[in-house]
Amino acid sequence: MPKANLLHHMPATLDELLPQALSLTDDSKLRLAEELIASVGVSDNDNAVDTALVARRRAEFLAGTATLVPAEEALRQVRAELSEQRRAGAA
Repeated sequence: MPKANLLHHMPATLDELLPQALSLTDDSKLRLAEELIASVGVSDNDNAVDTALVARRRAEFLAGTATLVPAEEALRQVRAELSEQRRAGAA
């Protein structure tokens, strides 16, 4: 599709885009929220991005689509990554 046609079919305003966004699945809404927050480019958006990420992961957990990791394994992975970062910083 030529670019001019693509732009013609895209919603031009928030009022046109919002109903389409609200019709998305919860997972898609959360992903869209993450992308929009990240695109703002404001350094204070870290908390909002984290909140959106937590909400998406919670939705995955509740839907049964999340890959669960036992706490012991998660801690082992975090410790290994921190150890690697320390080694890289010392080099």
